[in-house]
Formats: sequence, structure tokens, C-alpha cells
Amino acid sequence: MKKNNTTSKYVFDLDRFSFDKYKLGYSPPKKSGGEGIINYESGYNVCVDKKRVSSVSIYFSKDYGCYDEYKGVVVFNKKRHQFNMDTSFEDIVTIFGKPQEHWNDGVEMCAIYSYSDEFIEIIWRVDGVQKFGYISMEIN
Repeated sequence: MKKNNTTSKYVFDLDRFSFDKYKLGYSPPKKSGGEGIINYESGYNVCVDKKRVSSVSIYFSKDYGCYDEYKGVVVFNKKRHQFNMDTSFEDIVTIFGKPQEHWNDGVEMCAIYSYSDEFIEIIWRVDGVQKFGYISMEIN
């Protein structure tokens, strides 16, 4: 796995299920107007449903909605990580452990980690050259 050469100010925190000023299950910041955000240039989106943050996704490949590569950090188990489109399933298992659910349909491969009220979905593109696609944290 290659390191990103640059970083952004964003932190995708899987210990707190938060991103920037957004936290899963809570109201979005007032300055956002109570809405979600799509930021193609920084490689993320935040979805709001019924006035609560329902999911946050970060992208590493343009195969998913034309997002540029996320260059911020990911926090998991109090450690900071950086990923890119070359991040492999094995890299993720080394950091996150064995997923509770895993599938490969020939187009995408997915690892799912479930917690009490949240889950983490991690996707790779596998038709052709394998590329890390995105990480999403969502409410169950």
C-alpha cells in the first residue's frame, strides 16, 4: 500500500463515527444548514436523513461517482491510517481484523464490520485491475 503524498485537514474517525463536524446519528452542524454535503474535490460525502447524519463515505477511486481521492486520515483503534486506491483487502484485515461479512460478486468486493448501532462498509472494484473504492460508515 502506497502512502498518499499529501494530506488534507479531514479526519474520518471510525472510533467516534465522526467526520469533520459531522457525527453519525446526530444533527448536522448548524453552519451546514442541516443538509448533507457532497465534495467531489476532497473525495467525500455526508448523507442526512430525517435531520440526522445517516452515513459518511470517503472515496479512493473515480470509479465511484467521480470523486477525487480522499487524502485525509482514517482513525481506527486510536491509530491514524492513510489509504489510497492500492489499499488491498489484506491491508484492511491487518488493521480492522476479519470482517463479519465479506462478499465478491466479480465486479465488487465488500468487507462489512458491524457494531451495535453502526456498520462500516469497505468496497473494492475487482473487475479488471483491483482498486480500493471507498469506506462508508452508516447507521444500522
